[in-house]
Amino acid sequence: MEERGLVFHNRPMAWVALGSLCGVLLGTLRLPLWAAIPALVVISVLCWLTRKRAAAMLFLAFFLLLFLRTVAAPFETAQAGTYHLTGTIAEMPDTGKTRVTVELRNVTLDGCSIRSRVSVSVPLCELYYGDTLELDATLKPAERPLTAAYTHVIATGRSKTVPTLLAHHDDLYGALLRLRASLGNALDVMYRDQAHNARSMFLGDRSRMPYELTERYANNGILHIFAVSGMHMTVLISLAGSIIRIRNRWLHLLSILLVSAFYCALTAFTPSVLRAMFFLIGLQIANIRDRQPDPPSAYCFSVAAILLLRPYSLYTAGFLLSFGAMAGMILLVQPFTNLLHLPQNRWSGTLIGAMAAMIGIIPLQAYLFTEVPWTSIPMSLALVPVLPILMPFGFFSMFLYPFFPHIATGISLPPYGAFVLIDRLTSWLNAAPISVSKPPIASIVLYGIGLVLCSQLYLPARRRPPYEGFCSVAASILLWILFGA
Repeated sequence: MEERGLVFHNRPMAWVALGSLCGVLLGTLRLPLWAAIPALVVISVLCWLTRKRAAAMLFLAFFLLLFLRTVAAPFETAQAGTYHLTGTIAEMPDTGKTRVTVELRNVTLDGCSIRSRVSVSVPLCELYYGDTLELDATLKPAERPLTAAYTHVIATGRSKTVPTLLAHHDDLYGALLRLRASLGNALDVMYRDQAHNARSMFLGDRSRMPYELTERYANNGILHIFAVSGMHMTVLISLAGSIIRIRNRWLHLLSILLVSAFYCALTAFTPSVLRAMFFLIGLQIANIRDRQPDPPSAYCFSVAAILLLRPYSLYTAGFLLSFGAMAGMILLVQPFTNLLHLPQNRWSGTLIGAMAAMIGIIPLQAYLFTEVPWTSIPMSLALVPVLPILMPFGFFSMFLYPFFPHIATGISLPPYGAFVLIDRLTSWLNAAPISVSKPPIASIVLYGIGLVLCSQLYLPARRRPPYEGFCSVAASILLWILFGA
């Protein structure tokens, strides 16, 4: 890790992340490797001429690694039609009023085996994780192939008859799913009419949240606080650290890894919580090596690690918004603090961080949803500072309920009251987001470059205003206005 004060291109992990991004982009386009040779030559020559030879080697190494990893990842399609299929339930079944939706792995379609998964809706019956089923279903291919490659679900379907149970096999992941279901049931009892909010915030489970409520939270710009993220991970690790004191640095890193991996499993390994885990590990590695923690390097490390594990996550909204918000905080918190002459403390950092995160994802939100909630910044400024105080009550109540239900119910009262307040506030405000045109990709790239050039990663000494960053952001907005869809 590098020390703070360095410009962005002097960080080795920045070249690792850039090579990983380029490798995934070329790999998902399914272009031959030789098509990237001109761009690779130009970047390598530039690195060589600027005496960044180690950076050139890192870029090329991770480009090739992620390109091969992406090409080797499953990328299958399915034709629409009626199939006789068999498969094993890979996640907890989603039970509705009249039907059950199951996600199947180890699938065979008319006797032909496929590596990807299929999601099938069947009549209401009792099904469990690990059940191997046989059924006839009408399938249609996934609407978004790149997102399907990330989830591995290449087709969805519907069966008119109850499936036949062939066998049952359980494993460690099934035990984790049962634990998640048990914790969810505890939240249902403690939080009653606010159980959907509690499940979403503490377990990342939005299956119980009504569509109307999800839309209302999104319109008010606060849906992100119900998505598990770095804030949840930091609070949970802090709670674990306050209970178990570990002085050895390597054992401390191992404890962080175990706690974060356990929480990642409970929350279904979403990109936001994986990003938080790798980011915290990156910061801790710097402490082990007696280096000053460098958030930009930890950020780039988490980008490369997640893409290596799941390359197609680059095309999911969760990945883009999570990393966009984190980039906004890393790049803009210090400039905003200096501009507003705020004191360096926890509360001002939280407020400025919330504002920076929202500014960082404005073009991404417009690109993904063609609308921007105008209340996102004021609502985040009001709620985000309070959440780290209330989250420990929620986690304690969730984990204590199986042993001390009455105590856990009492501990759950502050988060319950906060959920009721959020529900009523958003219902009273009932804000409508601003509809905007979809920005071109070039506009988003220029916006991101502008944020980097406005940050202290570009001008550590701050001897002059970052005119290059201002021009890049202005060019981004101009492109958005002229060529927005």
